[in-house]
Order: sequence, then structure tokens, then C-alpha cells
Amino acid sequence: MASQRRYTLTFLLALALHLTLLFLFALSAWIKPNKPMQPESQPEIIQATVVDAEQIETMQAAVKAEKEAAERRIREEEERLAAAELARQQAEEAAQRLAEEAIKQAELAKQEDEAAEAKKLELAKLASQQEAAEKAEAQKAALAKEKAAEAKKAELAKLKAEQEAEAKAE
Repeated sequence: MASQRRYTLTFLLALALHLTLLFLFALSAWIKPNKPMQPESQPEIIQATVVDAEQIETMQAAVKAEKEAAERRIREEEERLAAAELARQQAEEAAQRLAEEAIKQAELAKQEDEAAEAKKLELAKLASQQEAAEKAEAQKAALAKEKAAEAKKAELAKLKAEQEAEAKAE
């Protein structure tokens, strides 16, 4: 009996556990939450058409034609953009050439102005040298006249002195 007593408590606990589980299952079956009634889903209706090989070929041809038209439009747009870019580059180059030409013309005009100014300065220098030479010649001529006049006076004075000396001597 001792062995029966030892297992009796364990048996009773196991039995209580099983009865509790059965009671919970029964309780959950009696108390069910009300599920909303789902309407039956309408089956999806698929409309199918029979397509023959000719229709497939015409559809493929239409798709191919659309694709080719799109590619052609893209190529035309690329060509137009390339032409516009080329025209823009040519316009920039022309503007740059015009600017360079204007700079060259300005430099040439500046050089011509400098050359004309240098020529004027040279002419003015030559004119002043010529005037100085003419003044020097005029001064030389005046000095020569003065010397000639002094020489004449001296000669006249000498002649007078000789005449006086002759007159005294006589």
C-alpha cells in the first residue's frame, strides 16, 4: 500500500489537470464569439476571347511599328539637339572670332595712333631743330653783319685816321 499511496497524489494531480483541460475545451465550445457573416465572394468573371495567329501578327506589327516610331522620334530629337549644339558652338566661335578681330583692330588703331603721335613728335622735333638752326643761322648772320659793320667802321675809322694823318702831314 505504501507504493499505492506514493503514486496516489501524483495520479490525482494529473487527473485534476486533465479534467480542467476538458472543462476549458467544453467551455470554449459553448461560448463562441459571434463571427460576422461573410457574404459569399463573387467569383471573378474572366472574359476570354479567342485570338488567332493573324490577330497576333497584326498586334505584333502594330507594337513593332510603335516601337520604330518611338525610336525614330528619339533619333530625330537627338539629331535636332546635335544640330542645335553645333549651331551654338558655331555661334560661340563666330562671336569669339569677332571679339578677337575687334581686339586686333583696336590694337592696330592703337599702334597707328602711337605711330602718328610718334611722327608728330618727330616732326615737331625736326621743326624745333630747324627753328633752332634758323635762329643759329640768323644769329650767325647778325654776328657776321655786326662784324662786317664793325670791320667797316674800323676801316672807315682807319681811313679817316689816315686822311687826318695825311691832312696833318700836309
